[in-house]
Amino acid sequence: MIGFLIDVDNNQKEVELGYVIHPDYSNKGYATEALEKTLQIIFMSGYQSVKAGAFEENLVSIRVMEKCGMISIEQEDIIEYRGKKYRCIYYKKINHSLNN
Repeated sequence: MIGFLIDVDNNQKEVELGYVIHPDYSNKGYATEALEKTLQIIFMSGYQSVKAGAFEENLVSIRVMEKCGMISIEQEDIIEYRGKKYRCIYYKKINHSLNN
């Protein structure tokens, strides 16, 4: 398995996604391609927005979100992972086709 995308939270208007790519497959465009296609499918399903987060030091994941047109929002959390606390920052993409 190269990786996966998962629906972390979902309401009638917004989906929050999480994604993981195995380190052996990073920097090959797989995460960007998977996220782009998933955003298309979610927006075609009628959702207004998609949100995703990354630990602030995970510059690769942040770059993936930016390449997919997601923008930084004023939301953050402190998340404990494997015994260490991390600052998680969030990005969002709006479905502009619903406004047309």
